[in-house]
Amino acid sequence: MERTRFDRILETQRHRIYGYALRCLRHPDDADDVTQEAFLCLWRHGPDVDDERLVGWVISVTHNLCIDRSRRARTWRKYVGDPSVAALDELTVTGDPLPAVTAEHTALLDAVDALPAATRSLLWLHYWQGLKLGEIAAMLGLNQNTLKVRLHRARRTLRELLEQPRSGLTAQQQEQRG
Repeated sequence: MERTRFDRILETQRHRIYGYALRCLRHPDDADDVTQEAFLCLWRHGPDVDDERLVGWVISVTHNLCIDRSRRARTWRKYVGDPSVAALDELTVTGDPLPAVTAEHTALLDAVDALPAATRSLLWLHYWQGLKLGEIAAMLGLNQNTLKVRLHRARRTLRELLEQPRSGLTAQQQEQRG
């Protein structure tokens, strides 16, 4: 791969790739490792990928690397516990710090976290990463209509989760959260 092409892609997409890996893995060190592996794959296989498919290809590689790492980490989580998610609140799609974390933002992230991993990934790719349905469908090997149905179901489930009263909160706190 040409060095200038690689550098341009690295500069423009590294926050997006790291943000996606961090959201999937919930641990900054693992996200760093996966981001590095994804860009190594890009360096090795980039010349074989068309420019218009390149961003989707890198995200697809990142997605698969996250799945592999999650499978390997399941055993460790039994003994170590859940990884830190503190770094998640500091990221947006661009990797810039959030200006303020609102109660609505926290409630949304909590609801998304309650969804199954595959559903979380679809929502994350479409809404936070800003990928088009065709890109996601190609990346995950799905029919676009199947993807639309899954996203519809994911939004419905997310809406239901957000409408449920928050357990352990006072009535005043529940009213503040909506």
